[in-house]
Amino acid sequence: MKTTYIKISLLSLFSMTAIVASCSKLLDEKPNQSITTINTLKDLQGVLRQPNMISFGGLVNIGADQYVHSNSAYSTMAINFQNAYRWDKDALFDIWSGAYRGIYAANLVLTEMERIKEGTEFERNDLRGQALFFRAFSLYQLTQVYCRPYGPDAQTALGLPLRLTPNVEEKISRASLQETYNKIIGDTKEAIGLLPLRNIAINLPGKISCYGFLAKMYLSMREYSEAEKYSSLYLAESPQLLDYNTLDTLANPSIPRINLESTFDAGMTSVSTNAVVTANPILIQSYHTNDLRKKVLFMINADGSAVFKGSYFRSVSNQGYCGIATDEVYLIRSECLVRLNRIEDGLKDLNYLLVRRWKTNRFTPVQTTSKEDAIQILINERNKELIFRGTRWSDLRRLNEDGANISLSRTINGVTYNLPAKDNRWIWLIPAEVINLSGIQQNER
Repeated sequence: MKTTYIKISLLSLFSMTAIVASCSKLLDEKPNQSITTINTLKDLQGVLRQPNMISFGGLVNIGADQYVHSNSAYSTMAINFQNAYRWDKDALFDIWSGAYRGIYAANLVLTEMERIKEGTEFERNDLRGQALFFRAFSLYQLTQVYCRPYGPDAQTALGLPLRLTPNVEEKISRASLQETYNKIIGDTKEAIGLLPLRNIAINLPGKISCYGFLAKMYLSMREYSEAEKYSSLYLAESPQLLDYNTLDTLANPSIPRINLESTFDAGMTSVSTNAVVTANPILIQSYHTNDLRKKVLFMINADGSAVFKGSYFRSVSNQGYCGIATDEVYLIRSECLVRLNRIEDGLKDLNYLLVRRWKTNRFTPVQTTSKEDAIQILINERNKELIFRGTRWSDLRRLNEDGANISLSRTINGVTYNLPAKDNRWIWLIPAEVINLSGIQQNER
């Protein structure tokens, strides 16, 4: 029996119906695309290597505080961007479909591999590991937007619909947050046992990128021993960092497209429909004069405003990056070591990173014996290093779970909009079409 795979447009169609109970109306639409028959592992690899297989909407960046819009820039934005920018209680912004497109593709590969028996053990393991990772990675991105932060109530808090087959007609409700995180971790750990250390392309995962992903996962869960464990496994295999002294700070971009720090390449859409994204002046002012990141990551205009140019995403220099990179893993391990009362070891990692970000012979190593001071320094450095990586939103959410009580505010046309620390708007609404078609529970407002 042959299985038919309809290219890009049908995957997009499935992504819109990824959790629906009845999607016959949508499935009746006939895409005007070629049809390829899946009969080989090469065909299945093609499913996972489609453009934007892992590319997410920028909600995790839109809600955070790393950028600002002028009144004039705000007025030219699409309505959904405006609503998200001011954290409107009814703001609807769809990254659900893109993520579930990746989940559908991964499920298709995992299912069809049971039918297709060709290939060596290495080839089959590699392909299965890729699919498991892509599914886990997509689910993780969704948790940072549509679920509450991981905490003691994870057993009862709402997670995601765990769709594990390509059958879009199957009715699935939202799992608990604990079940969702368990699935993400389980898939990734299984992938580690299947994948090569590095893969043949930067947009395909290997063991190293799985280690880095688990370090991110466990940090978001505030499980610091596990996050330290996987960050150390990563850094044992991929410790190299860029020395910003070797980069052309006047170039756009300054970050080379072939970037030795990026071990898994994945991008996010911009935080605006405008081409130019202006950094938050408070962030720009936080860089020391000798800190090269200010000029490597931003173009500084005559008026002092700064435009982002420093994405690690290899395709677009001003687009968000949500892949796995070594600089972030050093910061993860550094924070975990400090939180585990190994302050000196944690600051050693931080200083190893920062000396490669400052002008040669101008950096004074960070020193403190205060755990609280060290943590605050690390949070500030994460904000300065990981620009438009989606990490700032996740950091603020997890810090508030620990009682940091961080609120955000924006002023637009003289009106100030606030996002208090305990507000439900730290969890975005699931797109209305998904709710209407599937009947799954919407997030509270």
